[in-house]
This record gives sequence, structure tokens and C-alpha cells, in this order.
Amino acid sequence: MMNRLLLSFSFMLLMATVAMAQGNLKGRILDEQRLAMPGALIFIDNTSHGTSTSVDGYFRLVNLPEGKHQVSISSIGYPIITKEVNIESDKTSDLTVMLDASQRLDEVVIAGNGYSQINALNQQKNDMKIMNVISADQVGRFPDSNIGDAIKRVPGVYV
Repeated sequence: MMNRLLLSFSFMLLMATVAMAQGNLKGRILDEQRLAMPGALIFIDNTSHGTSTSVDGYFRLVNLPEGKHQVSISSIGYPIITKEVNIESDKTSDLTVMLDASQRLDEVVIAGNGYSQINALNQQKNDMKIMNVISADQVGRFPDSNIGDAIKRVPGVYV
């Protein structure tokens, strides 16, 4: 009985030590002009840990496993950057990354099916009620600053 109690205590002590072997990572992501990069994504490779930067470019990851890790940083229009960090137990490591404009992507292609306005017009034509339908794509083409101004362009609507 005493051996079993001693073994259980040793196992719990070992698990507590393993659970405490964690550290934190904080940092900031900046562009080439030293301006904050809000919304940049930061992931620790081969783990489920990740976050995004705040409005001022700062991020913080907590309870990371101890050891060397590859950190991937991505932001729209920039290539993915990978940095190596060493996470130490009960310490906070610091990582500041400057995204380089010279490595910025040359081109971003966004493709769509182009059927949203066609679907909206078909819905309007085939409906038994009198209605006007405007697709989100069409609203985006209007020079208006908000949806209220865009709705003024619908025939028969007074705002």
C-alpha cells in the first residue's frame, strides 16, 4: 500500500513538472517603414498554438511547450516568414519581425464566378412579388460610402 501511494505521489509530481515546463512568446510585427501590421497571423509549426496581431501589431502566445520551435508569420500581400524561437520554461521569449516590402508578392489574383448579379436579376425576374434585388458585388461598385446611400439607388425606395 505504501509503495502504491509513493508511486502515485511520484507520478503526480512528474506530471506537475511536465505541465510547468511551458513558456510564453510575445512580440510585434512591423512593416518596412516600422509601422504596425494589424491582423498578421502567427503560428507555432506542428502545434495548435496561433494568434493574430492586435491593431498596434503586438501578439502574445502563452503556455507553449518548452524547446525550439519554428514560428510562421503571414500577412496579406507578403510571403510567409519562418523564424526559430527558443521557448524556456517559465520565461517569456520576445520576437520582433519586420516584413520586407522587397519580398512582397508581385500579384494577387482573386477569382470569382461572376454570377452574383445574374442570380440577383433572375431572382427579381422570377419572383411573383414586385421586388428589387441588388447583389453585394453591385453594391460594391457603387461610389457610396455606406449601405444606406447605396439603397437610395434602388427604384421606389426613399431613405
